[in-house]
Amino acid sequence: MKSMALALPIKDKEAGLKAMQEVMENKSDILHNQRRAHGFTRTKVFYQTKPQEMVIFYLEGDNVLDSISKRHEDGHDFETYLDGIVKDVTGHSLKDLHLDGHPVELLMDWHEEKGVSASHH
Repeated sequence: MKSMALALPIKDKEAGLKAMQEVMENKSDILHNQRRAHGFTRTKVFYQTKPQEMVIFYLEGDNVLDSISKRHEDGHDFETYLDGIVKDVTGHSLKDLHLDGHPVELLMDWHEEKGVSASHH
């Protein structure tokens, strides 16, 4: 799978905003190096306000599922730091969500040249 998104409900918006600012201002080099080392080519974090507050993680890479597995197996202090932020903000552990497989399934992929597919084109 070359891309995926994961949405989690927000329980502490202020902690999330503070953490994002900290990462952007003081840890962007570490984030950049870690994501590249795991095989991600793009990551985005969205904040959804309606109908429920959610944080949405969007990931791209040659094989996102392998990249996620590499991230969870890494053990780097920065990954532990990020996992703690996600747990504080959402109440969910990213590692626990992926223990018995990945919690996201692609239902439809539309491409401007290739049309609609049930899998990545």
